[in-house]
Amino acid sequence: MHRLATLLAIGSLPGFLLLPLAEAVVDDGTCLHGTCLPAMPVRDFALLESCLSAAFDRTKLLPRVQGGRQVQKITYPQDGEAYFHARGEESESSYRLPAAVFIAENEEDVKSAVKCATSAGYKISPRGRRHQSQGLSSMDGYVVIDCHLLCDPDSFVLERSNEDWLLPGQKLVGTIKSGSGCTNAVMLAYTHKNFDPTEGALYAIGTCPSVGITGYTTGGGAGDVTPYTGWGADDLLEVDIVLYNGTKVTANKIEHPDLLWAAQGGGGGFGVITSLTTAVVQSPEPPEGANRKFTYFYNLNYLMSSREAILQALQDYLYEADPLESSRFGGGGNFLDSQNLTALQGVFLGSIEEFVANFQKHGLLNASQMNTDLATPLMRNYEEILPSDFPPGLPAHGFSKLAEFNSYGEAILWALCTGVSNHEIIVKTQTTGDVCADLNITGDKCTDFDLGEGFSILVPNCDDPDVIKAMADAALNPFSFFNNVGPNWEVWGGYGLEEEFKTSSSGGILIPKVDLKTLNELAKIGLKVNHFQHGAPMTRSSDATAFPWRDAAIMTGVLKPQARDQFASVLAEFYGDETKLQGYYNYMNPAGNPNWRYYYFGDNHPRLASIKSVYDPLNYFGNPLQIEPAVEPTSTKQEKEEPVVEPTTTSTKQEKEDKSSSVDIGPSIALASVCMLMPVLYIAQ
Repeated sequence: MHRLATLLAIGSLPGFLLLPLAEAVVDDGTCLHGTCLPAMPVRDFALLESCLSAAFDRTKLLPRVQGGRQVQKITYPQDGEAYFHARGEESESSYRLPAAVFIAENEEDVKSAVKCATSAGYKISPRGRRHQSQGLSSMDGYVVIDCHLLCDPDSFVLERSNEDWLLPGQKLVGTIKSGSGCTNAVMLAYTHKNFDPTEGALYAIGTCPSVGITGYTTGGGAGDVTPYTGWGADDLLEVDIVLYNGTKVTANKIEHPDLLWAAQGGGGGFGVITSLTTAVVQSPEPPEGANRKFTYFYNLNYLMSSREAILQALQDYLYEADPLESSRFGGGGNFLDSQNLTALQGVFLGSIEEFVANFQKHGLLNASQMNTDLATPLMRNYEEILPSDFPPGLPAHGFSKLAEFNSYGEAILWALCTGVSNHEIIVKTQTTGDVCADLNITGDKCTDFDLGEGFSILVPNCDDPDVIKAMADAALNPFSFFNNVGPNWEVWGGYGLEEEFKTSSSGGILIPKVDLKTLNELAKIGLKVNHFQHGAPMTRSSDATAFPWRDAAIMTGVLKPQARDQFASVLAEFYGDETKLQGYYNYMNPAGNPNWRYYYFGDNHPRLASIKSVYDPLNYFGNPLQIEPAVEPTSTKQEKEEPVVEPTTTSTKQEKEDKSSSVDIGPSIALASVCMLMPVLYIAQ
């Protein structure tokens, strides 16, 4: 008989994290919400330590940040400073107390570490780039398998393609197979450097450069161009996964399609993902005789008196317009009564002329509704354009920044540079405070920015093409400051970020089409839209991937607790049922919601539980906010023996070799899930 105390012993989970589980324990303690948890081996630390020591030099030092401290291959709590550093003291994993932290250098390392952990009775936390704001990628009492070194751009596999994609006329221009430890920035830079601008190659990423692609994808994946490319979950085509018994399998539409489906936004928890194959989508065709262009704008600022008209026009654009037109815009917005702010920002897949025509057609670019206090600064290909030379229809006021580029990569790198050029670059990267030195460019390309409280930062001139080129180089280097989560506490420890980190992990909410009254109520609370998810994401069914929410075009940013509760109350009144709220797994709320399975996965959670029961039946990779394995009710289990589950597809020669060399720790199964990161932005943009 297993009771809650046994669950605590198995995973050493803090009690407050078990709130979603504790209320579900039945009399015999074996099942939670109809999910039964079979027994795991009793934990044996001596066995874990001896197994890892026999296979690895645990004192080996490995890189994390270029020019920064190295991290030890294997650390345990008794290792003091080395263990503290390996946990990730610069991230929200720093308060977690895993049983061990193992740094994987390759897939074989992952296999060996998984075998050692499970044979010694330990649960496993796969970890990528340490952006999980609840610390669930470094669980207390688990063995953390850190995969940040599984990212070598020189080993990527790029294949060209010309297949149809999600929207009519769209094309898949290629696929990239990469390691699971890569970041948004690495993938953006790799695509930028390996496709010609005329190809219009789009690799969908989030707005934070150091977020890892594995957690981004398995949690859903939203970004500026996802209205056109689809959710990150839609863009995931194949994964290599190491299972709880140390075998590796490949999941795609042909082999192990259930596991691929689960990895497409199902939150992870099926194993350790070691590589991913993802889509590169071609941007819309330009007008005949023209080249592809990409426009980015900051703060298209409207008059507060125009709020209701803009909200109505925006909802019509997101939900009623032709997706081939509306999906060309992606980004976010701020509707904040407290700041007298009504504004949009983001990317448009096309030239400034195409942008003007598109927004004017849909009532989003009317000069009489725009803030006349802002003179529009316009730049084309790094050259300033005077108002006298503006394209017809473009107001000379209302924008903070407006720029057109010849390539998608330049546009997004410019946006990352412009959007994180002071405070946010501190919390999203490992900057030293001198960004020009970090980028290895001359100091004359940076300006001193006073942050207050005795702190300043040298920020780059983002309108300089040399700066954007240097950013592309830094973005491609997995060890650069750009690819590692901040802050660098050695530099910014006295800057007063601690309180910000305490209140930055309260999650976000997805908002479907609502009435104007409800939108206005949300604006009064403070509606900060991190990403619009209209267009291609809304053309797919709710069960096309494990990520379920296909009717919500608005995603809030990371809300503070009071605002989150107020949002939930307003939306619950609109729905008439608080259980119908929609959550985004990568902007996770703290544990405690008894309806969390539906909140994140909708009606897909029973299927996820069934897949989990096949590929991780003992829940070795589960944490309190990942779907548990579904097992037959106790009465049924007593009537029949537990079957040995075999894959539904033909094993490859390599899989058979893997199985023959694996330790005997349970049923022979063939799928799994994530070297995971489940990213949460620390600061909403």
